[in-house]
Amino acid sequence: MFESLAANRTLKDTLAVMINGQRLSHAILLQGEPGTGKRTLARLIAQAVLCQGKEPRPCGVCTSCYKAEKGIHPDIIELGAEAVKPMSFHIDAIRELRQGAFIAPNESEIKIYILHNAQNMTIQAQNALLKVLEEPPEYVMFILLCQNRSSLLETILSRCVSFTLEPPDEQTCARVLTERKPGLSQEQYQAAAVEAEGNVGRALSLLDPESEEGERANRAWEAAQGLLKAIYSGDEFALLAAVSRYEKQKETFVQLLPCLKQMVKEASLKKYIAGHSGLASLPAVKEASSRLSALQSVKILGIIDVAVGRIRQNVNFNLVLASFCAEIVNSGK
Repeated sequence: MFESLAANRTLKDTLAVMINGQRLSHAILLQGEPGTGKRTLARLIAQAVLCQGKEPRPCGVCTSCYKAEKGIHPDIIELGAEAVKPMSFHIDAIRELRQGAFIAPNESEIKIYILHNAQNMTIQAQNALLKVLEEPPEYVMFILLCQNRSSLLETILSRCVSFTLEPPDEQTCARVLTERKPGLSQEQYQAAAVEAEGNVGRALSLLDPESEEGERANRAWEAAQGLLKAIYSGDEFALLAAVSRYEKQKETFVQLLPCLKQMVKEASLKKYIAGHSGLASLPAVKEASSRLSALQSVKILGIIDVAVGRIRQNVNFNLVLASFCAEIVNSGK
């Protein structure tokens, strides 16, 4: 039923049982970080509820499913998709929703409102929504999408059945990327999956060379490869020169550290696991695999974690770089 949504198997099975058994609540809250598929799932739920075919729903072939897939079903109303700024989902939109909610559906037995970015609703908007959530018309259903339920009033939450979407693991994410954005190398899919920590939506953005996030990711991976080369070269001066470039580029250094950590992991795996793919075909990773011992790799991974921790604690950045460089040099001794 929900094949287009990656991972979240338990959640999808639960929703399927509720939909096919017609035991779905009149108000559902989908919570999850951007890119986890809340919008996809909300539209699939709406399509399944309005489906005119046989179980399992949605059938994908009836007129209702066709219109839902095309985004032209008159009984699926979406609000707040453009609300990207904090507190920009205003009461006027909810007032209009309340007026429309008491108008009977056009074609189906149920009218569904999908409220994107519910976390951006003002307090006044939430209180206005509460009035219709408390006593909704029997033919109305609400699907609220938010990044974190803590941003909503308890009175709103108490009237919703909540589900949390989690990103898939990195390998599943990489597989999904090959299906949704074909034509790229396996290394690109794996790198995007790692950088996005399995978040499919964010990974797709990283693979888009024209997006700001995609450009940033490419720069981070390139910078990390350059730093890895300086590390496995064993040349203390080369490493110092490579690290010193980031004295006035703290953000760039912070962004490359997770990339560097992943490449060191991949280099170690390539050494001991025959046929290991992932990022192992990158020239810098191949060379690191042959030149870094297992013990040194473990030490470097620990040094990266320490550097990340120090940066989070707002330790003087120049001291962080100096310590990072000194510890990397000593890791090979």
